[in-house]
Amino acid sequence: MSQFLGFIHHMMYGKIQRQEALTKELCKQAKEFGWTDSLVEELDETCGIPKEGNLEEIIDLGNIHGWLQEQVSLVETRFAKAVCVLTKENEDRLEKIKEVCRTVGKNTACEMPRDSSVKELFDSLGQFLLDGMPCDGGVDIHNAEEDEILWSVDGFVHVPYWENEGMSSETFFNLRDAWLQGFFEDRDVDYERIGESTFRIKEK
Repeated sequence: MSQFLGFIHHMMYGKIQRQEALTKELCKQAKEFGWTDSLVEELDETCGIPKEGNLEEIIDLGNIHGWLQEQVSLVETRFAKAVCVLTKENEDRLEKIKEVCRTVGKNTACEMPRDSSVKELFDSLGQFLLDGMPCDGGVDIHNAEEDEILWSVDGFVHVPYWENEGMSSETFFNLRDAWLQGFFEDRDVDYERIGESTFRIKEK
């Protein structure tokens, strides 16, 4: 990455913020469900607190790539830790956590025009979902047609954070699937999960 701030750096920071917003929403819902009212504080204490504010004012301009990678790792860790804490003593909570992810995905889709094409919807995922750093190659496109796209997400950019919490890749990809279900729910596309980490959207 360049040592000068550009579009890609702002986009990455935006995706980092979105990932943290998902974690905050989960913490909020956990409180409303009566599960815990101290999850945010626990995450802050055990994982650290993501930087917030104007990117130009908070980023280390001498180490842009390293700073962004640190923030990626931080927000990924916080999300995995949040899910781990909430499901440790009650795995049944995972279904409600999926619903939180689904709702966030659906609300995110509202930012896209109603007549967005399959390609436009897919391209927008690269602005909304955090799949590692650009150099990580976290998304592999297998087929890209005008009316159908098939892609996979490389578990390497996510799974280590979950394994560190004693959780499996299946948990992460189930939550990613729930988010995508919500995102495509009211669109003129058929969404399908194929295998653990491969997905497809096709024009209806």
